[in-house]
Amino acid sequence: WFDELQRAVVEQRALGQGRFPPVLTVHGLIDAIEAIADRSRLPIGHDLTDVGRLSPEIEAAVYFCCVESIHNSDKHAGATLLRLEVARVGDAVEFVVTDDGVGFDVDADREGTGLTNMHDRLGAVGGELSVRSIPGVGSEIRGRIPVVTTAQLDPDVEDMA
Repeated sequence: WFDELQRAVVEQRALGQGRFPPVLTVHGLIDAIEAIADRSRLPIGHDLTDVGRLSPEIEAAVYFCCVESIHNSDKHAGATLLRLEVARVGDAVEFVVTDDGVGFDVDADREGTGLTNMHDRLGAVGGELSVRSIPGVGSEIRGRIPVVTTAQLDPDVEDMA
């Protein structure tokens, strides 16, 4: 457990300095999300489909939106269970984070910095965020980012996305 604690401290310092966590940079999106799910205080069920390596900007956008969603569910929603899904769907990478928390009025709570940050982060890479929540029932945060592969840019180049 000591090694995991040290790794978490290193990742938190990197985040504080505006850098990507090492697991995201080295191993990619799915391994990074599995790591946050494994370290979460709340139980997180997950269905993570290998999406391959994506551009660093897209991987960071999905990763940080998932982290923010988990943090919000833990801190504000009083959730006891989360569900996290990531997959390639057609020409996009999509993620969904759902919780069984108290829910909130989406229209009234649009000003929260967490949701604003997620909208901005996805918008910067051509993606979009949708938020559904029912007071007393729970919330769903869904993101979608179009992915252009290297093969689409140049058919003579092997696809690395």
